[in-house]
Amino acid sequence: MEGWIKLHRRFLEWEWFDIEDMVQLFIYLLLSANHEAQKWRGQTIERGQVLTGRIKLAEKLGKTERRIRTCLSRLESTGELTIKTTSKFSIITLCNYDTYQTEKNQNDQQTDQQPTSKRPASDQQVTTNKNDKNVKNEKNEKKLNSLHAKMREMFQEYYLNLKGIDYYWQAKDGAALRRLITKLKKSTGGEDKIEEAWDIVLQCNNDKWILDHLSVSILDSKYNEIIAQIKKSISGDSTLRNEVQELLNQQ
Repeated sequence: MEGWIKLHRRFLEWEWFDIEDMVQLFIYLLLSANHEAQKWRGQTIERGQVLTGRIKLAEKLGKTERRIRTCLSRLESTGELTIKTTSKFSIITLCNYDTYQTEKNQNDQQTDQQPTSKRPASDQQVTTNKNDKNVKNEKNEKKLNSLHAKMREMFQEYYLNLKGIDYYWQAKDGAALRRLITKLKKSTGGEDKIEEAWDIVLQCNNDKWILDHLSVSILDSKYNEIIAQIKKSISGDSTLRNEVQELLNQQ
């Protein structure tokens, strides 16, 4: 296979970027996808599609088939790809392939930019301020996405250990997790201890109904009840009680 692909710097801000298996799989799919439609045994494999299977992907990437299935499920849940499965193979479609691999000429980008030296000084100042604000917003967004991805990974590992099966992530779970981040930030008084507090919420919650119906949305809707229950249930353990009180000092 010859040729190359484009990879934008914004890939650093991707919500799965801090999970090695996800990055490896996604880049492999980008490299393997058709850059133009091709025929295969009467089947048209379109631009941005990959003809493959979990076993083949596991062999190519040196991962377990179960791990590949989990990663594909996550990518599908966040709209990165769709999977059409047959009895013999799967066709994976990268949903935003044309966005990743745009063919816009660099000359077009250059003509879109007016030389800074020809702009009025006031315009340059406004542009500088906007750029500074954009950089700050991008850093905050990147930090939030990284925290979101880490907390999602923690939940899915907890769910797998508890239930023995992978959790099916849905779009509503992503929104619920962002609300939980806001609540945990308020509870801990900042961002530094959110992961630690999230671990306590997962590990110390022992409400049977919540565990039976466990989902990120349930944890979000029952958040105040869970915190109250945790504080009550660990009242006899002074070490854990002090740790929880320190972390969840605002509740």
